[in-house]
Amino acid sequence: METGKRRQGAFKKAITEAGLTFSPDLIVEEEYSALGGARGFQEIMKRKPKPTALVVSEFNMAVGALNAARKAKVIVPDDLSMVAFNNLEFASLLNPTLTTVGLQLQHLGEEGFNLLVDRPTNEEIYQTVSRSAELFLRESSKSIRK
Repeated sequence: METGKRRQGAFKKAITEAGLTFSPDLIVEEEYSALGGARGFQEIMKRKPKPTALVVSEFNMAVGALNAARKAKVIVPDDLSMVAFNNLEFASLLNPTLTTVGLQLQHLGEEGFNLLVDRPTNEEIYQTVSRSAELFLRESSKSIRK
């Protein structure tokens, strides 16, 4: 998954820029599904020390992780903050509401479509289209414990 690898790279960069030490043990790879999120949650919670926050790379995985946290009696965000990629509309309907990183998918789609329409016939073009992400703070995250 190319998207997953890019997100891992961005995560590693953010950790380093924040002055923290990156460890590969901070990453759990699972399938992009609610079940994958639940399995990833269970795996990461076995580690010592237990994490204070999870950054989940896909929305359905975050739903699975939230459900697994509830079953494990882990209170989000008191025991563990959680942030997920993709600001889907029902993130604000979950309990707790889910903090998300939203990508401007409609704009990316429009730019991709315009590139296809505007390209010369039978000519392959390679162009990177990127947009800034936006953080939607909700109930699933809070300040780091000191």
